Amino acid sequence: MCTFGTEGAKSSIRTAARGLEIDDDIASYLTTLIPNERGQDWSLQQCYYGDEEHTPIKSFIEAMNKEPLLWKVASKIENLVTRLGCHASGVLALNDKIWKNNGIMKTSKGILVTAFELEDTEQLGGVKYDYLTVQALDKIRTCLNWMLEDEVIEWQGSLKSTYNKYIHPDVINKTEPSMYDSLYNREIPSCFQFDTPVGNQAVQLIHPSSLLELATGNSVMRLMSSDGGELPLNTYAKFKSNINLWYKEMKEAGLNENEQHILEKYLLPLYGVADSQEVMMLLSMDSNISGFTIGEANILRKAVAKKKKDVLEKGKNLFYEKGINLGTSMNMLDYVWNVQIMRQAGYSFSVIHTTAYSYIALQEMNLSYFYPSIYWKTACLSVDAGAVNEEDYYNLINSGIINIVDDEDKREQNKVQYGKIAAAISKLKDIIKIELPDINLARFGFTPDVEHNSILFGLKGISRVGDNIINEIILNRPYKSLQDFVNKMITKDGKKIISKDKIVNLIKAGAFDRLENKSREQILTEYIKTIADQKEKLNLQNYAMLIKHNLLSNELDFNNRVYNFTKYIRKFKFKNLYLLDEIAQEFYYNYFDATKIKIISENGINQFGIEQLYWDSIYNSYMNKPRQYIKDNQSELLTKLNNILFKAEYDKYCKGDILRWELDSLGFYHSNHPFYKLNQQIRNNLGVEISSVSDLKEDEFDGLWTIKGKQVPKYKLRTIAGTIIDKDKTKGTITLSCCDGVVTIKIYKELYALLDREIAEEDDEGNINLIEESFLEKGCFLLVTGILKGENFVPKVYKNTGFNAIYKICVNSYGDLDYLLKKE
Repeated sequence: MCTFGTEGAKSSIRTAARGLEIDDDIASYLTTLIPNERGQDWSLQQCYYGDEEHTPIKSFIEAMNKEPLLWKVASKIENLVTRLGCHASGVLALNDKIWKNNGIMKTSKGILVTAFELEDTEQLGGVKYDYLTVQALDKIRTCLNWMLEDEVIEWQGSLKSTYNKYIHPDVINKTEPSMYDSLYNREIPSCFQFDTPVGNQAVQLIHPSSLLELATGNSVMRLMSSDGGELPLNTYAKFKSNINLWYKEMKEAGLNENEQHILEKYLLPLYGVADSQEVMMLLSMDSNISGFTIGEANILRKAVAKKKKDVLEKGKNLFYEKGINLGTSMNMLDYVWNVQIMRQAGYSFSVIHTTAYSYIALQEMNLSYFYPSIYWKTACLSVDAGAVNEEDYYNLINSGIINIVDDEDKREQNKVQYGKIAAAISKLKDIIKIELPDINLARFGFTPDVEHNSILFGLKGISRVGDNIINEIILNRPYKSLQDFVNKMITKDGKKIISKDKIVNLIKAGAFDRLENKSREQILTEYIKTIADQKEKLNLQNYAMLIKHNLLSNELDFNNRVYNFTKYIRKFKFKNLYLLDEIAQEFYYNYFDATKIKIISENGINQFGIEQLYWDSIYNSYMNKPRQYIKDNQSELLTKLNNILFKAEYDKYCKGDILRWELDSLGFYHSNHPFYKLNQQIRNNLGVEISSVSDLKEDEFDGLWTIKGKQVPKYKLRTIAGTIIDKDKTKGTITLSCCDGVVTIKIYKELYALLDREIAEEDDEGNINLIEESFLEKGCFLLVTGILKGENFVPKVYKNTGFNAIYKICVNSYGDLDYLLKKE
């Protein structure tokens, strides 16, 4: 089913301001003047003109009158359709051909959707169903797969039977106090609906200890205050801690003891907070309150569920009318409507909704608490990182543990998303140890190591190591040593299965740490020695190499020139002659017998040459001295040359320290983070305060600006520092790894193009040299100042801030802060 995105009040102002090139701070200020009522922003018309339910906002009108063109454009584009979307789970059910009741079209991705929105479709006889899958289900299935493979649980012949035996709502534990304590103590990650900031807050405030309290928590954390006062979540937590406070609230509302007893029936189990649509219906249907019929109560429920204000207003009038006719006191009616029902006026869940959600949370809590928690944590990490073990899924199939029913059960390998992996690891690193990949144990994705209570990083997360190579690695296990691995990675006909650069990446990733039981630096050094061109004996065949690296005595300078001259002219032979071009002629005439030059004519062109036998004899006589020198200094030259050859190979593959190796091979830092040191150096040397990821908050203000005579809230700027681990040029984003978390930076198009710009030129020798490098390459260190907008950090500075929004942090050879680089 399709969805249509429209310009809302706030987005209309922002869009119009950008088009009119009006200061962003003015637009931001105007959006802060738009009230949010029960989860919905007022429209521009309501803010400016008001309506039956809304009074015009004086400050908004005054601000808009100072920007008449902005008002004209914004008010015209509000509610215009700006984009076509595809509903995440909406499926249209019809009895007839779709074209008889609807229209169809395709999205930009080629997905077939309806041409009408939901309400129009329903008016034409269609029924919409939501078939929604969530990551929670993927995590549960992945966790079950791991436990099946390790025989912690037994396959029951089908997924449904296995589900029914172990995690069906009828069989899971719903009452274990210690399990609820684990949730409260944040020992159960990614608990469904409670893994968001507000969900975590709900758990900490109410400390749920039953299914009912979980379900209530799922409800109250979504409710809003009816009058801008205390949030229902806080009220619930307060009343749960001291139920007498609820009775005090009712007494202050003027309710007598009998009226309080009437409400106890519905609200005492909920600690005095009507959390669901059903409770609202029951309150309205009570003959001691307003005596609604079930039909009337359902209309009230739908008014809340669908946010229909006109229907809700009619429901309110009927509620008071019927209550007064029943003789209900006005205090009772006011308390039930204004305090209890209006908590839900913006949005509330039904009991079946919250209970179903809470059962999923309980299933996850059971998997984490009653089984080795490493399975659940690995499943969470795998799904959050987009790195579900497809191959491990097939292991279960091959072992006969599970069966493929149809083609929809087949899994596809996805592109590795290094930013997503790093973010998922950052989320879990404080509660579980994540081990580097082990060449003998690691699989495609993350693997639970029950014995050590840790998670093993997967081979697919290692850069430059593709699926085919991983299959070969798994097929040829076990390995006794790195050399054994190298030997096994060669086919019977002598062809290498894996190139040396990929072996280097495996070493950098720590894949041989356990096997070799040595430091990674030592493992890498020893391997480079085996692939570097190490000489065992030197002779004249190595002369060019010795000359190149300036390892010969100055006494041999002319011999070196003769050697290079000979090497040059041997490229040009004609019959029995070495041909001499102008360069060669100049050298020969200066030092040798000119009478030996032969002149030959070819196609009317004269060429010069010397007889090969003649010159070879001269060459050999000049090489006697170098031969003897190499022989006399064999040991010293051998050591120096091999050191040079090793260093060249090492520098080619192993630049940087162990942290750089981990970033290059894994996409995240495992051993440490370079910005633990750099952040402090930036503070000390530059006086810039670096914020942690946890410091970032949306709509954080710091004083006021005066712009065109108006007081405009000033956004508080935060500065963060970290390493680029991924980027998406299409979306204009980069992923920054900071000390305490991973942040997505959203960069506007023009700035992104500037920062990503590279300028190169070719020198006289044909070498390409970079004059200007991109700031947005993986591994670059950035200092970014800006504000949090939604889930993204947006670079932003003011005109009088005194510095740019983004700098590249340059470090010296010791990894210490050197200087900041900006682009103009």
